[in-house]
Amino acid sequence: MATTEPIATFTGKSQICREFACLPMAEPLGEHEYTLELYWFEGTTRGTGAGQIEFDVPALDECEAIGIWVEDGALTDYDGTICELNPEMINLLESVGITVSEDFRS
Repeated sequence: MATTEPIATFTGKSQICREFACLPMAEPLGEHEYTLELYWFEGTTRGTGAGQIEFDVPALDECEAIGIWVEDGALTDYDGTICELNPEMINLLESVGITVSEDFRS
C-alpha cells in the first residue's frame, strides 16, 4: 500500500508520447500538462525500500505508475512502461534526497 499523500510533486508541460514496451516506436499524443507524484510503499523510508512515481496526464485520462527501489539513499532500479527516467523524474527523486547515478540518466 502506498502513502496516501505524495511525498513530492512536479507539474510541467511537454510533448507526450505513448511508448510500447521499450520498442523504438511511439504514438505522439501532442503537448499536454502532466503531474509527477512520488509515493512510498508502506514500511519504506526515503533511504531504503520501494515506491512509485505516478505520471498523470489529465487531458488524456492517462496515468502510469513507475515502480522505484532505493537502497542506502540511492536509486537501485525502476520499472514501468517508459524506457528511461526523464530529467523531471530524476529531479523529483533528488528533491527528496535520493541519489540517481549516471546509469539511470539518458
